[in-house]
Amino acid sequence: MIARTEKDLELICEGLQLVADKRGQLQKVRCYSLDLTRSFGEVRSRL
Repeated sequence: MIARTEKDLELICEGLQLVADKRGQLQKVRCYSLDLTRSFGEVRSRL
């Protein structure tokens, strides 16, 4: 997912986690905030 702000990203992740929980799925939703203007190596190191 892509969001303009970290807060929006967190809201998306919370919503996805709620859906997974309601379906009884044993999923963990994780959020990563990345600056894609950085080099590939810097972005990759955050993952």
